[in-house]
Amino acid sequence: MVTPLFPSLSLNHVESYWFSGDKVIDEDAVLTNLEKEQQTHFAELVQKYAEYLPQAQPNEPYEEDEEEEEEDNDDDDDEDSASNDDDNDEELEVDEMPFNPDSPIINIS
Repeated sequence: MVTPLFPSLSLNHVESYWFSGDKVIDEDAVLTNLEKEQQTHFAELVQKYAEYLPQAQPNEPYEEDEEEEEEDNDDDDDEDSASNDDDNDEELEVDEMPFNPDSPIINIS
């Protein structure tokens, strides 16, 4: 009989616990249990750190602050456009600077 040049990968004896199928699990029940555990853990944390939670309410409603900020932002936009014009002027001044090819800082090779 001819022996193969490579080893045989088949098993002589198959262990039954290797190939037993997955057990039937009710995934909905497992998920429900995990959700309950999470809720109880969260409730414990709330009870433990209840003294550290902020209890006071601000005196002024937030809506008025947002309206004032929007008005302030409108004014800032006008100022920003004026400052952009100044920046453009500065860029023109930089472009008009004389160029010295003999400068030791700029080495064109």
